[in-house]
Amino acid sequence: MFEERKLLKLMEKDCEERRERNLQRLKEMHPELFPAVEKSEKKKFNKKWFGLIVPTASVAAGLAIVLPIVLVGNNAVVPPQPNDRYCSLSEYSLVQVDETIEQYNENSGECYCYFDWYDVSEDIYSSHYVDNDSQEILGVTENMYNYVLNEKIEISATPKNILLEELEAKKEMCSNQNVIDDNLVMWNKIDIHLFGVVEDDNYRYFVTLYYSNDENQLFTLIEELLQ
Repeated sequence: MFEERKLLKLMEKDCEERRERNLQRLKEMHPELFPAVEKSEKKKFNKKWFGLIVPTASVAAGLAIVLPIVLVGNNAVVPPQPNDRYCSLSEYSLVQVDETIEQYNENSGECYCYFDWYDVSEDIYSSHYVDNDSQEILGVTENMYNYVLNEKIEISATPKNILLEELEAKKEMCSNQNVIDDNLVMWNKIDIHLFGVVEDDNYRYFVTLYYSNDENQLFTLIEELLQ
């Protein structure tokens, strides 16, 4: 029992350090998502963030049978599958394009879900994640402001087997769970933005709702996306 408690403390410390590294990496990649706040507010945020502790029973069971898992937040995540393709930031670029996700689907034969808000939105920016060597399109992303709903969102999507470092950092930040239409949604709130990750068919979707603290608003968006 002493050895298990000792290993448990080491595992919890490792998880806290992992969260801190992932949060710092996300801040470096998307500084606009982390507006400056007062020092006292930062302390309050960090205390809450690092208070997320892996359930003792789950860790003890994992230690007992030595499962090959990686603990992320409150979840045990199986390692990448053999056919998964991980791409670091140096291996791909974000290239702005003139076609929306809807148009890209029509031209490429892909079937990405998207927000059909083009007639009621402004500031629409569409981009592709492109492999630096082969110029293969690894995924899509789109930002828009819906002036009818007064919502600013970003949606990024990739095939399930494509793991992009930037998006994986967002995924690792999502330590909460919800189920929408039998789809598991991982989500979290960071400062004044909400993040959600969901898989459907052959794709993985990353939804960011800017300037909102209402998680139900995020869930409604994801439900609309998957319809």
